[in-house]
Amino acid sequence: MDEQEVSPSATAALMKPEAVIEVMGRDGHVRLAYKVQQWPTRIGRSPSCDLVLDDSHLAAEHAELRWTADGGPALHLLPSLNGGWLGERRLKPGDDAALVGPALFQLGSTQLRWRSAADALAAELPLQAH
Repeated sequence: MDEQEVSPSATAALMKPEAVIEVMGRDGHVRLAYKVQQWPTRIGRSPSCDLVLDDSHLAAEHAELRWTADGGPALHLLPSLNGGWLGERRLKPGDDAALVGPALFQLGSTQLRWRSAADALAAELPLQAH
């Protein structure tokens, strides 16, 4: 390989987007935003996870965000009793699901949303006078 050539894996690494996982409240508002710092990113109850959630319906290491060989993000379910959901699609341990656009998913009883830097943000709202 010439010094000018870049390997496919290096190219894919450069294309990984900045992204956040948002923990959603029952009212549909964001309760917590976690910036994805690395790929893969582990989600679960264990302190060894990158995103630790206090949800007794989660396994210690419940899911992982991965960067696929196709060049896109995916949610991978690790061994657990409760699996998860991506929209209306039921996910079982071992399943992979592509994450496209702002994607709502559920792990245990926790609602989450994937959002990348490529997704449009809502307009800033003005403050109301006191």
